[in-house]
Amino acid sequence: MDRIRVGVIGCGVMGKHHARVYSELPRVKLVATADVVEKNARMAAKEFRAEKWYTDYNELLARPDIDAVSIAVPDHLHREPTVAAAKAGKAVLLEKPIATTLRDADAIVNTVRKTGVTFLVGHIVRFDYNYAKAKEYMERGLLGDPVSIWARRNNSITSPMRLENWLKETSPLLFLGVHDIDVMRWIIGRNITRVYAEAESRVLKLHHVEDAVWSVFRFKGGTIGALENIWILPSSMSFDFKLELVGTRGSLWISQPSDSFLFWGEKGPETLSYYQPVVHRQVKGYLRDEIIHFLNCVEGKEEPLVSAEDARAAVEVALAMHRSLKEGRPVTLPL
Repeated sequence: MDRIRVGVIGCGVMGKHHARVYSELPRVKLVATADVVEKNARMAAKEFRAEKWYTDYNELLARPDIDAVSIAVPDHLHREPTVAAAKAGKAVLLEKPIATTLRDADAIVNTVRKTGVTFLVGHIVRFDYNYAKAKEYMERGLLGDPVSIWARRNNSITSPMRLENWLKETSPLLFLGVHDIDVMRWIIGRNITRVYAEAESRVLKLHHVEDAVWSVFRFKGGTIGALENIWILPSSMSFDFKLELVGTRGSLWISQPSDSFLFWGEKGPETLSYYQPVVHRQVKGYLRDEIIHFLNCVEGKEEPLVSAEDARAAVEVALAMHRSLKEGRPVTLPL
């Protein structure tokens, strides 16, 4: 395979990030973009030098010269384009979460397994060097047996407001929490067996969405866990991500942002993005690493770091937390 020829379906914020990374990699040709909003597809194609743009992703998938696609449509719409791409024989990098219902997640899992296409869900935190190091220390036995794990993934109010057109289809658990549900399962190496959650909604009450959710849970083997998800921080803030893991032999802490790069100018403070920092006019960081890993999988050089089943499991836990919120009781998994 000389160059991997790719398309991007969904040209919003994340889709444009994918398109830019592809356009900057020497081993890749960005062939086409697609978005139901014509302007988005057209502008992304122009900016990142794609050959063609479409408003119907089926036209993109019908092209025999496209090997792989990134799919970055709204979360609740993942099923149809992913199933169609897999049936068309395209390798798929799907933005997280895999879906917002288990029915859609199962349809995707079954299709990619049946077709045998290369498939990766973009749980980007697995490519964060801090969390990857935590996984390594866990595997090396430096932490001993995990006793307790806690994670925080909080974001500013600009995050849900950016999703205003489909905000009712998601939640802080499905949009933010699913990252840490996945990475905690990955680091611990065990399934979550029981969850209980509490929530509060004031700022986003009119949207019928939670402002904040706190969840506690048990892993198989007894490890206790907790998860904090809030997405109504002041718009002047960016994010607040943390993880704390205590084992019988050691403990570790992850905290972001660490302000290891801080610029303060006339417009206020500026820190370097962890996920897609632009350095020397090129996107670097974890998203680039994730996409390079995906391309290595397409070429058969690596196995997907995130399996379809792992991505489904993270959604199942988040949905169990939603059931706990609704019923006011602990919920046992599997659902």
